[in-house]
Formats: sequence, C-alpha cells, structure tokens
Amino acid sequence: MPRRILHIASLIVAAAAVMATGMAQQAARRAEPVTPPQAAPANGTAAGNANYSAVDRAGMSATPVDANKRLSVGDVVSVEIVEDQEGAFQRNVTATGDIEVPPLGRVHVAGKSTADAEVEIKRKLEADYYYTATVRMAIDRINPVASLRKVLVSGEVRAPGTIEWPSSEKLQLSVAILRASGFTDWSDKEKVVVYRAKGGKSVHNVKDILEKGKADEDPVLDEGDRVFVDKRWFRLKD
Repeated sequence: MPRRILHIASLIVAAAAVMATGMAQQAARRAEPVTPPQAAPANGTAAGNANYSAVDRAGMSATPVDANKRLSVGDVVSVEIVEDQEGAFQRNVTATGDIEVPPLGRVHVAGKSTADAEVEIKRKLEADYYYTATVRMAIDRINPVASLRKVLVSGEVRAPGTIEWPSSEKLQLSVAILRASGFTDWSDKEKVVVYRAKGGKSVHNVKDILEKGKADEDPVLDEGDRVFVDKRWFRLKD
C-alpha cells in the first residue's frame, strides 16, 4: 500500500512539473518584445518614389536615383495604378517621349520628373476612368546616352567639335581643351572665350591654368556652352 501511495505521489509531482514548465515557456514568449514590421518607403509622392523602383517595393534591393532627374528617351520606368490591384508594369520611354499606360494609351513623359508624370497620369485617369486614382512611378534604368551633356569647342584646337560627358560628372574648361586634342601652334591660349548657354561670356587664361596649376581659375562648363579659341597672328615662343 505505501508503495502504491508513493508511486501516485511521484506521478502527481511529475505532472505538476510539466505544467509549470509549460506555463513558464508561455510567459517567456509573452514577455518577448514584438518586432514591428519594417515600414515601406513613402509612395505616391516625389519624396517616396524618387528613391525606390517598383520592384524594390516588392522586396528587392533599392537603387537610389536622382529625385530631380527628367525622363528621357530610352529610360525604363515602372508604373503602378494602385486601384487596379495588378501591381507595377514596366515601360520604355519611346522615341517620341511616350509610355503606354492602360487604359489611357500613350502618355507623354519625356522632360518630366516621375512626380510630374504621376500627376499627369492621375489627372487623365480621374477625368475618364476613376473617381480617385493613385499612381506610383519610379525609374528602373536610365538611358546613359540621353544623360550626356554636350559643349562645342571651336577655333584654334586640333580637333574642334562637340565634347560629351556624363551629367553626373563635371567638365572643366582645361579638360575640354585637352579632349579637343589641345591647342594649335597659332592659338591664343591666354584669351579663351566661354559663351554660356544661359547668357553672358567670360575670358580665361588657359595657359596659366595648365602650366601654373591655377585650378581655381578653371571654370566648370555647363550643357550647351560654347568654347572659342582665337588665333594669334604671330607666333610667340612658349
């Protein structure tokens, strides 16, 4: 009899221990901090979609782009009309500067930022198809050729013509001269004229810039500027 009582008592103690362990585990789980879901980047505004493509919002790594970048022919964009619930679709900016947006058809976007294009598409959708339209657009890939800047170098240089460089970089006057294969023997290196596309002109001593390292006198050129190297009517010994 006593053995039977001891056996029952041991079973009760074991059961109590199991229950206590389970309750302790549940309490520990309840005590664990809850990690909130990561907030998605703001969408539907210039601040939101300027920095992330539509595929990035789906979970891929984000690729930063210039928020002020104007769309050009050959750029690839992602467009999403939220109310369609069909996700984003990709479009190339055509040679005419358009993209195909159903149900609108062609919409001209070249020269506009993604925020401007969103507003235009939203306006057209709400005019005929939606009571409220939420449009998201992002640049997936930039056409590198369309993003080149150009200046014209003429006069007494060995290879006059158009100089091109990426819009993400700076081009200084002395570099433009060197890229035009340098001065001719008859060039006036001390009076190189820069005609600004935005108006006005300036005269620069490129000889001092190159030979004396006067970098602070070497101007940065802008898209559409023109550089002219005049001719000396007698040769000086350099």
